[in-house]
Amino acid sequence: MARQLSDKNTLLFSTGGVPTAGDVITTNNDIIINPKTKSADYKDKGNGASGNDKTLSIPDWTTVDFPVDIIARASGTAGVAPKIAELFKACGLSETIAAGVSVTYAPAMNQATATAKAYLDGYMRDVTGIAGDLTISGKVGEQAKLSFSLKGFTTLDEAAEANPTVTLDQNTTLIIQSAQVITVGGSTINLESFDFSLGNEIEEVYAIGLKEYFVGGFKPTLKVKAVKTKGNSDHWNELKLNTKKEVIIVLGIGAGETLTLTASYCNPMEVAESADNKKIVYDRTWLCESSAGNDNFSLVYT
Repeated sequence: MARQLSDKNTLLFSTGGVPTAGDVITTNNDIIINPKTKSADYKDKGNGASGNDKTLSIPDWTTVDFPVDIIARASGTAGVAPKIAELFKACGLSETIAAGVSVTYAPAMNQATATAKAYLDGYMRDVTGIAGDLTISGKVGEQAKLSFSLKGFTTLDEAAEANPTVTLDQNTTLIIQSAQVITVGGSTINLESFDFSLGNEIEEVYAIGLKEYFVGGFKPTLKVKAVKTKGNSDHWNELKLNTKKEVIIVLGIGAGETLTLTASYCNPMEVAESADNKKIVYDRTWLCESSAGNDNFSLVYT
């Protein structure tokens, strides 16, 4: 009997209907869909027995949580959406394309649910009504990473269906190098690492004719770790005064090779200092607030 192989794994993902081979996502992890059914617990009483607890599953109410880990890549061409554009949309982000110039992702008033087809060595599972959360992280000297946490509805049974022939994303990976500039309030910091989280609140809808998840709210936060300059206590003073800062993190350089995260109204939440390999570093965490509408942050491919 042949064993099923995890490396024969393909994920198709779309917010515009049933995904096709052109909607392939290049992942950094195996996509394993583990369905979970809702259950109903009840009691059968009346015969004097003490073990009267009963349960049943509801196979129509079958959900799945699954992560999709991505190595950050450039779009390849300025003004052309990146290969992971549909994942951004499923996390409640809008897409604005300036042809030949840029593609911008920012919080949206309305969020599109997505559909996925996950293949594992000749077997496929459909996942519908998908919504998700996103974190972006990076460490100097390494590739930046995007981690999507997705929720959707599926079925208990998998279908025998051959993995499609796809073309994976071969665009440049975005490595954070010491020559790059990260600014807080216009001043360069000696960044070692950063973590950005959307903080999405994922809500579930299970009703007659409707099964889906949606983003009910979000709380974006940004955390950086940087090397402290002797005598510089600005991070403590800004926490004391609730000083808002614009934080700009640029990954890559050149047309079609750059991704910029901009959060213009960062309100300090906490600061901590520590010793790390005989140097002092500080962690700063901000809440990425808005000034008008949904201008909490933007992700711009140029």
